[in-house]
Amino acid sequence: MPPLLLVSLCLQVTGITLARYLAKPWLIEGLKGDKGKSPCEDLTDLNDYQTVLCNQHRETRSKLVTAASMAHKQCEAEFQYNPWNCSADNILKLNAMTKETSYVTAIGSAAIVHQIARACADGNIRSCGCGVNNEYSSACDDNIRYGILFARQYLDSPQSTHAPPGVTVHRSKEELIRSAVNIHNNNAGRQIVDMTARTRCTCYGMSGSCTTYICYKQVAPFQEIGRELYKRYKEAVKVRSVFSPTKSTRLAFIDESPDFCKRNITLGISGTEGRPCLPRPHNTTTPIHLSETCNTLCCGRGYTAHRIEETVPCKCEFQWCCKIVCENCTHVYYTYTCNS
Repeated sequence: MPPLLLVSLCLQVTGITLARYLAKPWLIEGLKGDKGKSPCEDLTDLNDYQTVLCNQHRETRSKLVTAASMAHKQCEAEFQYNPWNCSADNILKLNAMTKETSYVTAIGSAAIVHQIARACADGNIRSCGCGVNNEYSSACDDNIRYGILFARQYLDSPQSTHAPPGVTVHRSKEELIRSAVNIHNNNAGRQIVDMTARTRCTCYGMSGSCTTYICYKQVAPFQEIGRELYKRYKEAVKVRSVFSPTKSTRLAFIDESPDFCKRNITLGISGTEGRPCLPRPHNTTTPIHLSETCNTLCCGRGYTAHRIEETVPCKCEFQWCCKIVCENCTHVYYTYTCNS
């Protein structure tokens, strides 16, 4: 599976989904750039408008590289026990706006907000600072508002129905609907970052007394944001004809997903045969989407248990002088894979 690069400096070209960029390893490498050369020159898929934006925000590139890696890892974690495991191959060949591409788009947008908001608070971006400055503390809010504005400029502007000055864009009805769906999913990802943000408070006072509270707002751990977006993925709504971006955090899609259970070389789908899964233990409190994966992943075909014995050193003791003596212990465990 090629690297899944969920975000880049300028993620979406007019009317095209983020998924078009997923399997381009050079994209994030291009953001790092060579000395004396603008990394934006290497991003050949950008239009003139995006290239200008890219060059105007050079100091944010390292944060976007981190956002790409973070979004990639979280997407794989959420979908590791699903028939679609966050692979880019099939999305690129489908060139469709399915539930899976809606998640990819939303988590890419969320990752940018997350990284930029933190970078502002840490003083790593000159054009922004704390969300709220505190007079008595060095702590400050993560600048979520700036992160949202930044992500909106890069992700939504190229798809807006209002073209930049001097640029004429002609689009079909279908392209307009797809752009609207992309903008909606971008916004859903940004909203989740804002909704899951936490307020933390620090106590100050003389001799250990707590006379003053200084509170500041921080973005939630990205794992939490990824899980929230996964819930929205499960509840995604299909768009029929006319669509306008809304404030809802439910993801939207246009095309039905293919059957990821069966191998389809034409669509780049590897199927789920042989994929590892986890059967649900009895009397467990583990969330169902984490503990019961074989039924979902194996698509009703069942799974096979594999007994594995492993001999490892154990009960080690130090003997004078000077060696460590161990016994050999055999551990037995099971792995499970989907049937064909």
